[in-house]
Amino acid sequence: MHVCSSALFLFLVSGFTPGFLLSTVAAQGTMVPADAVPLFDGFVTAVTPQGIDVNGAHLRFTPDSLIQRHGEHTAELTHALPAVYLGQPAKVYGKYDKRAETVTVQQLTLTPPSPAQVSGIGIIDTVSGSGSTSSLVRADGRLLSIAPSARLVFVPPLTPATPFRTNLWIRYRGEQQVDGTVVVRDAEIRDNVVVASEDKLRKRNEYDPAAVAPDSHQSATSKFFRGLELDKIPPWPDKAMQERVERVGQKLIPAYQRALPENDPTKIHFRFQVIDEKHFKDAVTLPNGIIVVSHQVIDRLENDTQVATVLADNIATAIEKQTLRAIPAERKLSAAGIAGSAGGLLVPGLGIATGVADYKVATHLILMQEQQSGRVSLDYLNDAGFDVTLAPRTWWLLGTRPSHPLAEASLPPRAANLFAELGRSWRGLASSGLRRNAGISAVP
Repeated sequence: MHVCSSALFLFLVSGFTPGFLLSTVAAQGTMVPADAVPLFDGFVTAVTPQGIDVNGAHLRFTPDSLIQRHGEHTAELTHALPAVYLGQPAKVYGKYDKRAETVTVQQLTLTPPSPAQVSGIGIIDTVSGSGSTSSLVRADGRLLSIAPSARLVFVPPLTPATPFRTNLWIRYRGEQQVDGTVVVRDAEIRDNVVVASEDKLRKRNEYDPAAVAPDSHQSATSKFFRGLELDKIPPWPDKAMQERVERVGQKLIPAYQRALPENDPTKIHFRFQVIDEKHFKDAVTLPNGIIVVSHQVIDRLENDTQVATVLADNIATAIEKQTLRAIPAERKLSAAGIAGSAGGLLVPGLGIATGVADYKVATHLILMQEQQSGRVSLDYLNDAGFDVTLAPRTWWLLGTRPSHPLAEASLPPRAANLFAELGRSWRGLASSGLRRNAGISAVP
């Protein structure tokens, strides 16, 4: 009996169990050696009635294909494809047909969800409720369940009597459950304040695009050593594109930020500006909420959801104060230090990396920042009604040359991070009240 990927999913969608498939497929096939190198080691990137993709490659199953499913302490080997979900960790062994963009699977190794220890710090942007049993808040791109038994520290002027609310910082540790919710073990909660140095930094990085002469220019050398100097970068003269970016960006601003009084120092007055900068692979976020994006980035993207993904990530960067948290207190930031350089050693928030050790630290810091802003951006996208399952493709496109087919491109770290987050944090949480149904449930 020949069982292709579409037939597998027809059985699954029809309600048959993996055991039924196992009983109809001959027990044959060869398990790969323990030291074998997988063709792909990444995530399930598509789950449809036509089959599944891993790292963008479509999988073709035969009667000899084996599926290895790892549990916490065990692993089972079968011919039956179990329920899979977007973002599930997967290793694929087999033969890749470049022309057909498919992999004939020898073995597919899947890692089911399991609890994991996590920690982080972020702004509480939504509160579902606070009661005697537990409180559920959203921060750092995760849903945090805080029981009365959790060890909590409230930094003055906050007290243990302070109810959980938005616009507070929370530093937490806990265990992320299979459904994505984090059961908090201990946490520190403090007020969100704007200190004098932050206020000064916001004012110093003001930018009025109308005040920049259309013929202004910044040299490549200046960009590398000084970063992007916005007072030398004129706005891109495409009114329709500017209005589109502004419209999409305004939809993404979190509700709690919109509700803050205009004179509240923690309110960020987001503004979005399109410029001409061919080396950009992302937007640039200033501490005062100005987000600058190149028309080349917008032109590379396929739809409003992808534009929203870039803007949401940068909105998260501003709200989580990543620029300010990335530098020691004695090293204040200029506009040049924030922007970074395309492909150089100029690191946002750190300036020029002067040595290998500095560069490694800076690279790790950027990775951590990108992981957090990516997590948080998914919530902003979901709140605004965008389909979060489409978000990873955004960074895949921006991480690939336009002339390079996406199916042949490796999965960039930022795209992989979003797939991982969808798999870890977005399954079975539609009933939480803090997230809409994002369609990340396992199939069937």
